[in-house]
Amino acid sequence: MSKNPTTTTGPDAPPAQLAFSGLHHLKVPVSDLDASMAWYQKALQATVLGDLDHRDPEGNLFARMIQIPGIEVLLELRLAPKAAAATDGYDPITLQVDDQAHLRRWTHHLDAANVRHSPELRSMIGFLLVVPDPDGLMIRIHTKPAAQPELDSAGADHDSPWTTPPIMRRD
Repeated sequence: MSKNPTTTTGPDAPPAQLAFSGLHHLKVPVSDLDASMAWYQKALQATVLGDLDHRDPEGNLFARMIQIPGIEVLLELRLAPKAAAATDGYDPITLQVDDQAHLRRWTHHLDAANVRHSPELRSMIGFLLVVPDPDGLMIRIHTKPAAQPELDSAGADHDSPWTTPPIMRRD
């Protein structure tokens, strides 16, 4: 008698559906935990969650968890100098704001906080700022795209060193 794979039960049965319930946290390597923590607080108005500090068995602090306003997912700042150096110019995080007016409020905040950032740039589906952290990790702040965005490759700032730094070039 042959088994019908659609009715297999037990430990070898395929799951009906694999899915995740969310994103737990993101991890950013840093070369100086204190300096990066201070920068994320100043630049992105992050809150440090001290009760979630990561310490090794000897009690040495090696990571801090932070919360960025409006973002449910926590960000772990992980002391990892070699990894931080390797990500200089990489842009893995894009935060979203509602519109261009909100983006300009971020520009004013960053200017007032004396935080280096790009000028307002044009993407294929909106506008963005690029803000490098102390290790050169590029964090993007992007406007929310329209419900059905039309890609505008010709109008985007592809050649800007802010949007396509050397590490992100395909050549």
